[in-house]
Amino acid sequence: ATAGGVLHARDVATGEWLWTGVGDNALKYPPVIANGCVYASSDENTYAFDARTGTGLWTAAEGGWLTIAQGKLCVARFNGTLSAYNLDAAWTPPPLPPPPPPPAAAVWPTFAGGPRHTGENSAETGYPPATTSWSVRLGTRPLNPAVLSNGRVFATASTWFDPQTFLWARNLANGSTAWTRDFGDIAGLGHPAVERGRVYVQEDGASNGTFLWCIDEAAGAPIWASPFQSQGGRYWAPTIDDGSVFLGAGS
Repeated sequence: ATAGGVLHARDVATGEWLWTGVGDNALKYPPVIANGCVYASSDENTYAFDARTGTGLWTAAEGGWLTIAQGKLCVARFNGTLSAYNLDAAWTPPPLPPPPPPPAAAVWPTFAGGPRHTGENSAETGYPPATTSWSVRLGTRPLNPAVLSNGRVFATASTWFDPQTFLWARNLANGSTAWTRDFGDIAGLGHPAVERGRVYVQEDGASNGTFLWCIDEAAGAPIWASPFQSQGGRYWAPTIDDGSVFLGAGS
């Protein structure tokens, strides 16, 4: 976990401090874990640490919300830039101590990687050093955490009554546009989630109402929109588990 600008690791069973990762002393985003490596980020930098020892392995001069799956580390930045890094597929670390994680698909479907929100992707086999794959400027607003599925990355931005409010779908291989959906002049969109070929996102339409949207992952076409009562317009990603969609009513 990050606290006070640094990354701390504790033993799950005993609570004992194991190591501390300093980075630039400004780490603030939730760490993500894959293949024996922990990635942590500030607004300006991303760092990779060995999960067993805390040894620094790699750094990049971009920071933000981290997503890791399908051989890519994606960084959704506060300045509206979405970047992807190629992970090294040639290195295999020793297995971590028990217990083994439950089976996981090679996706990142919601905030912190799944309905348990552990921040770990046990199916990812890539490892640092990472090399830049692509980077695109989606706008000027801060981006929300991105999600990955079936070779695509989905993102929204933190907007407030902008003339256009987008849900972006980009091809993970090269950052090209798969599709874009404009919700128009609304209060804002929440963080996206993706499951079984469908993208879920909450819309704050202000006087026009608040809705949970279900959108086709492949084509970007709406499947359905369900209204819900809301107390605020900042929505974290819906959680999908066992065929049900769980969501908060804003904060």
